[in-house]
Amino acid sequence: MKIRFEPLQMRNQHPQNTQSNASTGTTTRQQILLLIISPQIIPGIVQKMGAALWVGYVVSAVPVHCCLFLEYRATRKISILAPPILVGIVAQVLLAYFFSSNKQIQNIGKVVTNFIIGMIFLVSMLFPENLIDKFAGQEVKNRVNDPNVSEDVRLKRRTGFKKFTNGLCLLWGIGNLIIVVIILIVNFEASESAYVWIQIGVSVGGTLLLGGITYLAVRAIKERAAKAMTAAHTQDVSPNHFIIT
Repeated sequence: MKIRFEPLQMRNQHPQNTQSNASTGTTTRQQILLLIISPQIIPGIVQKMGAALWVGYVVSAVPVHCCLFLEYRATRKISILAPPILVGIVAQVLLAYFFSSNKQIQNIGKVVTNFIIGMIFLVSMLFPENLIDKFAGQEVKNRVNDPNVSEDVRLKRRTGFKKFTNGLCLLWGIGNLIIVVIILIVNFEASESAYVWIQIGVSVGGTLLLGGITYLAVRAIKERAAKAMTAAHTQDVSPNHFIIT
């Protein structure tokens, strides 16, 4: 089955601005926009661009890195999200490099890598205790296992951290599966230009959603930790219990 890709036509566009990449069917403006926005879609659309591809990855990964940094601020350890994301990026870069002229193989590779990454995040939600014991930083472990506070406070801290990490895993898992669905549907039903703009919309919306939720989650976990510490100081002070500050 042959799929026809048509470049997006702009109104009132000068001839010099209508140049498109013959191998992708995208305009130069779209390629530049793709390089800036999303690390998920560059390999499959922007092909044979040499160093620009790698520069695009560095630039486009900034929003993702910001989200991972916010999580690091809360967990004090390398993000649990980082390994699957890095594996997915490396896999798609290799696909773009070795199969730059075969879009079908690239799409199959993107479907497989995004599906695996999504399932990794979703399955990890079944083991919330492991998320704390194996992936949390020492500061978080000290908080959830603090012997100077009551068992109720420790339980609340552990529950809050599990909700925080599970929320992020759920968000990334569903996001990757949505990308799989879009690749499967749009790639067979829409033109290349529609595919480009839909992917851009998903990328921007997903980045904003992820960044917003991560920011709110970090604020919430910090506020809960502060309240728990205050409660611990007020509840555990007794004639035989002194807290040194």
